[in-house]
Amino acid sequence: VVLDGGQRVGVQPGWILDCTGRAGLLGRRYRVLEAEAPTLAVVRRYRNDSGWENVIATHALVESFGRGWAWSVPTSETERHVAVMLDPQLNAVMEGAADLSAALEAEIANTALMHSITTPAVPVGDAWAVTASMYTSSRFASGRALLVGDAASFADPMSSYGVKKALASAWLAAVTVNTAICTPELAETAADFYGRREQAMYGSLREGLATQVAETGLGGEGTVDTGESATAGPGTAAPEDAFWDRRARWLADRPEAATDANSPDGPSAEALRDDPDVRAAFHALRLGSGRLRVGRRDTIDRPLVIGNRIRLAPALVTPRFPAGVRYFRDVDLLRVVHLATGSVNPGALYEAYSEWAAREDLPPVDLANFIGVVALMIADGVLVPGVGPGAVPAR
Repeated sequence: VVLDGGQRVGVQPGWILDCTGRAGLLGRRYRVLEAEAPTLAVVRRYRNDSGWENVIATHALVESFGRGWAWSVPTSETERHVAVMLDPQLNAVMEGAADLSAALEAEIANTALMHSITTPAVPVGDAWAVTASMYTSSRFASGRALLVGDAASFADPMSSYGVKKALASAWLAAVTVNTAICTPELAETAADFYGRREQAMYGSLREGLATQVAETGLGGEGTVDTGESATAGPGTAAPEDAFWDRRARWLADRPEAATDANSPDGPSAEALRDDPDVRAAFHALRLGSGRLRVGRRDTIDRPLVIGNRIRLAPALVTPRFPAGVRYFRDVDLLRVVHLATGSVNPGALYEAYSEWAAREDLPPVDLANFIGVVALMIADGVLVPGVGPGAVPAR
């Protein structure tokens, strides 16, 4: 560190958080680029002193078109940034254009909304291009260094969750360091927990992007795989939907991941919704059942965020969650087990759980989610239905 007088002083920090964004001061050495989905952003400023008649001036705009997608954000009442997001391997942006600005105008001509707002506007300066490709990291925590936000990973801005991701990453990094300071014996556990959740968050955002790509109605289904590369060579025009087709193929069949720091490592709620055992238990519970008794109750300690620290806490081990699960659909499974024996039926169990959650100042739990969790616990043998009208048959 260089002081005001020019003196250099060495500093040995306890922890280093790389929050340098795409620059990745530390993160670059661990960066893994998504080579199958390169993206180039070509941007230009536009001014319209008369205002933007066909859009709300304060709104950000997003539009998809065959060759990519475009966005615009206001910087003042009369100025906006407009950008097109292209695959540089499919579109030789400079080819056939006098310069980058002319190339951008040619791409905007392929859009509807962006073309309508730029036509009456005046360009301010020349266009410029920056890489906007997605990337992740081979490691998110190394020793006493954590990669945070865009230094750790970068999801396609079309997912629109960049700010949420940055805040969640920074919060968990702070929790991790606080844990290491308060309980040094858990420093390695906390860093490992941080790394796994950063990886899971990136996976979840990529899954969300897959849904958005599918909703464009471009590429993906209905396209024919010729077995040849989708990259357009020099002088070769790429198919009109090649941008979306390439991304749809890349995003297909990606494993699901969780964004919640305490989410379990196991099947997703969507997958369990179609599980025949869970569905049978759920539908039977809707008809009513008697008292539930506790069956299998194996637990294992696993790291969980509790307050502002990562702690080792008991988690329930089930056939579907062999690594342990404590919370599912915002329901504390061990608390459900604890309350089950004192409740005369699932309805009373829900009331008892809701009263406990209120005392603990926790948000209310949706009844359908709660019954779904109880059905999951019955399907896994954690809870066993008692005898009564409409009781769930024992497995």
